[in-house]
Amino acid sequence: MPMETIARVMSLDLAQTMKMNLGARGIEAFIPDEVSATVDPFISMAKQGIRLQVQEGDSERALQILQELKDADVSENES
Repeated sequence: MPMETIARVMSLDLAQTMKMNLGARGIEAFIPDEVSATVDPFISMAKQGIRLQVQEGDSERALQILQELKDADVSENES
């Protein structure tokens, strides 16, 4: 099944955290720019961020999970 980019972020740490959270919920994610971002972080900035990808069939659920995590983080910070 083809992969779909669901996010572009400027931090490899954030991409890895997102990947880990998706994996914990049963969605396999892939960071195709992981090696280049590790070797030269400025390359990812020139390429408009580090891509986080999932299989096409998982993209809708993955986006929903990431939004829920973002909403939980925002409400936690407001408390």
